[in-house]
Amino acid sequence: MEQYPIRQYSDAIKELEKARGQVRQLQEIIGKLYSYLDNPYELMISNVNVAGAYPPEVGFGENAHFFDANNWPQIQQLAEALIKLHDRRKVVEEIWHKLSDIDRESVMPLPERQ
Repeated sequence: MEQYPIRQYSDAIKELEKARGQVRQLQEIIGKLYSYLDNPYELMISNVNVAGAYPPEVGFGENAHFFDANNWPQIQQLAEALIKLHDRRKVVEEIWHKLSDIDRESVMPLPERQ
């Protein structure tokens, strides 16, 4: 049994929002490290194999920032999240264009690309 067009649109919007949320999570992780680099003397990155060690004052400073390298997304993850976002957007647009004018008045408008 086929879903009603309004229901299809509503479900597609939810999937689009979920995909946008995944991209925002990656953006937050990348943004956090980016902001920590404003003062690299207060930043320690853990779970990496590098020669040398951080000086003690970095880890014990009152403004110390710690970033777990295991949380850093791989470029593959970012690409997959972006493709998913584009795919979900395409589905939403296709369903939107199939809705009748009356149905369009009953649902939230086609979301802006953001």
